[in-house]
Amino acid sequence: MVQMHEIGVQLSLEHKKNIIKANYYKKEITINIIDDCIRGSDILIVSSFVNRRYEKCRRRNKGVDITLSKNYITKQYIDVYMNDVDEQLNHTNPNWLSDLLELPNPEDQII
Repeated sequence: MVQMHEIGVQLSLEHKKNIIKANYYKKEITINIIDDCIRGSDILIVSSFVNRRYEKCRRRNKGVDITLSKNYITKQYIDVYMNDVDEQLNHTNPNWLSDLLELPNPEDQII
């Protein structure tokens, strides 16, 4: 069995949106964490292999590409990311989620 680890990084708004989209479409995603964001309060669940690469880069203050398996993008973290994105985007675009997921807008539906 693969051992999983939680790592703390600083995710941008775009990272969070891409993780939400990957979760919706049940796809794996690779995100680039730049050196300034290698430490933070946003939690990702990663395999031991990814954790070793992350720790090595964190010690060197270097950025790292992190691949998140579709199986490890959990609902708990998606809810947190959705709240963060919603707080930032809801004022400018209340339909941000359907736009992100490329879903038809219910207001545009002809009845």
